[in-house]
Amino acid sequence: AMADVTVASATKRFGPAVAVDAVDLAIGNGEFVALLGPSGCGKTTLLRLIAGFERVDGGSIALNGVVVSSADRHLPPERRRIGMVFQSYALWPHMTVAGNVGYPLQMRRMPADDRRRRVASALETVGLSGFGNRRPAELSGGQRQRVALARCLVTDPALVLLDEPLANLDIHLREAMEGEFRTFHRATGATMVYVTHDQAEAMALADRVAVMRDGRIEQVAPPRQLYHEPATPMVAEFVGRGLVVPATVQGGNGNGRVGADIWGSPVILRAGDANPGARQACLRAEGLSLTANGGIAGRVRHAVYQGATTLIAVHPDAEPSAMLRLRVPGEPPAMGESVRVAVNDGWVLPTAG
Repeated sequence: AMADVTVASATKRFGPAVAVDAVDLAIGNGEFVALLGPSGCGKTTLLRLIAGFERVDGGSIALNGVVVSSADRHLPPERRRIGMVFQSYALWPHMTVAGNVGYPLQMRRMPADDRRRRVASALETVGLSGFGNRRPAELSGGQRQRVALARCLVTDPALVLLDEPLANLDIHLREAMEGEFRTFHRATGATMVYVTHDQAEAMALADRVAVMRDGRIEQVAPPRQLYHEPATPMVAEFVGRGLVVPATVQGGNGNGRVGADIWGSPVILRAGDANPGARQACLRAEGLSLTANGGIAGRVRHAVYQGATTLIAVHPDAEPSAMLRLRVPGEPPAMGESVRVAVNDGWVLPTAG
């Protein structure tokens, strides 16, 4: 089954509030896309629009080139060939695992033999062969989540929509389940759209991540690109806790690098363009180190021991309200000590517009 999704200028209002604001997003067949952002950014509403649980106020949504949502057209969820996995697994306690997984097929009046075959195959895909006769109450949280996945899978959906499916699981279980989702994606080839507020989850799972804020998409890119080449200050800060600082760009010096100045200190930064003048740069802990000479002068504000390294926070003398975070091996400098921070790597944010 094939599914590509084309969201064109989709808009959804709740009263005066615009939950989804003229969003464009094209999702390729078989792609795994995560919608990432803080709560209230519109990611769940966008998912519900794709599913058909909400109607668009403007724009359109097409599945496989066929418009399913527009101002004058609305195909209900049950006619969209989608599978849904929610945060609450919503398994029926009085039914066995097999009964829960086979329920959507029963609704479609599928013959019992075919149904049993499909249920067995779905349970095998999620690693629960032989669990068919158990009740949900006898299962762990992770197993219940996999039953919900199998129930979604059994209808052979072309498009699988997942709304924070791991939010209720503890951290160890979440990591194990991330592996399950990757396996599930490879095994089914289904197009998957996954809503989460957890960037580590989005980065671990998705082919591309769409970062949302205030109903709009700030950037859509593969995880590595989001991290190394954020398009906006919000993406820089939200993904990997980057620090956005003012930088004056002098000009390009070839192969995607520019000469610049941060708080009076000369630096070489990566950049998508060499437009000179006042710009913003994203700095991350691993791009910084302590140096004996040159660099940005500052004072150590605090130090957090992390085993092999210590995370230290440094206030630059030139801008005491800012805070540079970096990891240092061995013995960290003392609180209040004057240090110099070298910028070994940083990214100049694209010029707005």
